Amino acid sequence: STLDCLGFNIDGNDASSTYGIYLTGSNTKNNTIKNCIITDFNYGIYLNQTNNNQIINSTSNSNSYGIYLSSSSNNSIINSTSNSNTYFGIYLSSSSNNTLINNTATYAGLENFYILSSNFNTFINNIAAYSVDDQGFAVQSSNNNTFINNKAYGNDQGGFWFYLSSENVLQNNTAYDNIFGIMLRSSSKNNITGGSISSNYYDYILQDAGSSNYFKNTNFVSSRKIYFYSTSNSYFNYNNNTVGNIWLMTNAPADRIITRKLLNWSQSFMKWNDSISSAATARYNLTGLNPNKYYLVYNNSVLTYTLQADSSGNLPSFTIYLSSEHEIKVEEDTTPPQYSLNSTNSTIAGTAVSHNLFWQDNAGLSYAIFSFDNCTGSLQNITGMSLSGASAWSNFTVVINSTVGCTIRWKVYANDTSNNWNESEIFYLTTTSATPCQVYINSLPYNITQNNTYYCLNTSSTNLAGTAIQFGNSSSWTIQNSTLDCQGFNIDGDDSGTDYGVYLRDSETKNNTIKNCNITDFYYGVNLYNNAINNLITNITASSNSVGVYLYGYNNILANSTLSENSIDDLSIGFFAITNCNNIIENVTGSNNHPIKLFNSSVTLANEVFSSLFLCNASYSNVTNVTIEGSTNYKNNGFFVYGTDYSNFTSINSSFNDYGLDLVTSNNNIIINPIINSNSYGIRFCCGGSNDNNSIIGGSISNSVGPDYNIHRSVNNNFTNTNFTAARKISFADSTSWFNYNNRTDIELWLKTNVSAAATITRKLISWAQSLIQWNDTNSSGTEITARYNLTGLNPNKYYLVYNNSVLTYTLQTDSYGNLPSFTIYLSGEKEIKVKQEEAPQWSNNKTSPSSPTI
Repeated sequence: STLDCLGFNIDGNDASSTYGIYLTGSNTKNNTIKNCIITDFNYGIYLNQTNNNQIINSTSNSNSYGIYLSSSSNNSIINSTSNSNTYFGIYLSSSSNNTLINNTATYAGLENFYILSSNFNTFINNIAAYSVDDQGFAVQSSNNNTFINNKAYGNDQGGFWFYLSSENVLQNNTAYDNIFGIMLRSSSKNNITGGSISSNYYDYILQDAGSSNYFKNTNFVSSRKIYFYSTSNSYFNYNNNTVGNIWLMTNAPADRIITRKLLNWSQSFMKWNDSISSAATARYNLTGLNPNKYYLVYNNSVLTYTLQADSSGNLPSFTIYLSSEHEIKVEEDTTPPQYSLNSTNSTIAGTAVSHNLFWQDNAGLSYAIFSFDNCTGSLQNITGMSLSGASAWSNFTVVINSTVGCTIRWKVYANDTSNNWNESEIFYLTTTSATPCQVYINSLPYNITQNNTYYCLNTSSTNLAGTAIQFGNSSSWTIQNSTLDCQGFNIDGDDSGTDYGVYLRDSETKNNTIKNCNITDFYYGVNLYNNAINNLITNITASSNSVGVYLYGYNNILANSTLSENSIDDLSIGFFAITNCNNIIENVTGSNNHPIKLFNSSVTLANEVFSSLFLCNASYSNVTNVTIEGSTNYKNNGFFVYGTDYSNFTSINSSFNDYGLDLVTSNNNIIINPIINSNSYGIRFCCGGSNDNNSIIGGSISNSVGPDYNIHRSVNNNFTNTNFTAARKISFADSTSWFNYNNRTDIELWLKTNVSAAATITRKLISWAQSLIQWNDTNSSGTEITARYNLTGLNPNKYYLVYNNSVLTYTLQTDSYGNLPSFTIYLSGEKEIKVKQEEAPQWSNNKTSPSSPTI
């Protein structure tokens, strides 16, 4: 049957349980309702358990429910309008396989379109706008629905809202000017393709959404907001192309909003900007890249990861700590290895000569091929060798022509793990007679005074007082391009004073070589001081000194050497500026036969043992399960972090060394579960610029010979539960630094300490609770000082009694956050300091007086 209202109005009286048009029952089917205008009923048009009906070109306004389908299937709603209804514009409940085309629902009190427990419905070219208090399209407990070319705008809450709904398909839909464009809550396997989700307060909201929802090409032409709501188990999967299969999956902690701008989207180069509402670590997965290729991941132009895609083009996941806006770039490695520092160890005709070239690559080195012309006039590829890591030497030793004065030519080809090849220029040497020595050193001490000269040590020394060999003198530190070849002879000091085995200094002392030396019993074995530059130290042994080698300069190379059993440090690096990080340490062995390494860019290290480790200008590094193990006879070496920010150090064991962990001008690092025990010095924040916003959590810092904690230019570094089970020494190098400590991980109860002058405090913790915190502080420096204490995280709005050696000294009240006003204690000897919450007044001996006589 057909009901054609011919445009006439059917108007009700707004009573409950009234219907403008009502179809019910399974036998009521194949009907058509068209050209009707229905107003002021509880239900404008109501279909109940009826199938295969059509509603065409009808209007259902100002009802409680505009058009309502309950348990009804295979119906069509076409070219109809449902505006200003009290609750819902168009409502589908337990209704499947219905088709809605070219309909408009606006100004509903709740949802304009509400789809509840309804599957396999199709929505095409519908408009949902200006809902008064909720969504444009709300889909709950409904699966396998299809939405094509629909628009949702101006709604009080969201454009599209999916809850407990899966396997729905959205194609070319538009959502703008809503609180949120689309929200997926506890919903999975939904595919959203094309259209535009933009210009909403939040464009995307994910809550308990898992990892199987996919967004593709939804108009990401400018910044979009992605809200990871309430929980941390939601992933935003996005592909910005209509063709291709490149997917960027993003996960962030709960209640974080990422604002994203896409800048480039291709298999060889991905680039986007992410900023976050509150600092946190985001995780990224990229799939659909070029298979088996290496990719470089940059965080704000800093190379942070080098990763290889698998055979399907999937990149291993990686994390970025987001604070401000971060430019994240993932670029296929197409840059070949770069070379420098070409050298040969001899030019003597007829001898075995090592041809050396230093290679560096932004991904990883793979192989090198040596091409050689042995005075024949033709280069031939004669041998090869494997390379590994981001930097390595290619060292090829061959016997050169025995003819004096002939020209040797050589070059090296090298590739990286991405199979990018590079070839060096051709290098030349002219064969010489057996000895290159121009000046022989026959006795010590000795001053090298000539440029461009090859000096050969011709004797060993024993128990030498003062400095043995120096380049230049106090009136002229300008020696350049000269070589000191010790030829394996020994330079031995007398173990007294601040003296040097070999001494170079100042920036005009450069391009010199020190080689083949055995140096013992000086304060400094080799000292490159005060910005000496471009010098090479190679094939030396420095042992039984206080410091084996001291590097204070830049662009120097220390290579192929052994520095061991030096009592303070096998290697010490003077850090006074970032340029002091620009040295190369290659193939250097320290005490305990472990390597000494320097990294001056972002690095990832795991499960390694070092004799000494330096991170210098190596921000955004990740170091996990690394052990620093120096001499077994001395407390020497350590873990040194200079000018390095935003890095993670986890499960570092640096014990029985000189410095457990030394941080200089390093900020915003996270140190988790370090083991820093029985060193000369435990952990130090020192020198240079600021050292702040570092977090040290768990582990153990204890039993140092000197202070366990060394604080200098340090205000906001926080220590949590670092094994304060016995007395610990805290050294303050100035009066501006604070020692911030929380002895528990379950509450934020912080004791922050500052002193009036440089001093060392020995502290023992007695009690750590919100109602009673107690510790003993001993001023062990010999200088009387005043200590200032801040306590936070106590019980709010409570009075606390502060006792100094059992004497009530202060009565203070916490604020609404549990923060106590700061207080001072004058420290001379040992002080027992107790901060106790004041107890409520107690009563006893209650009795009454005799009653007065009644008159």
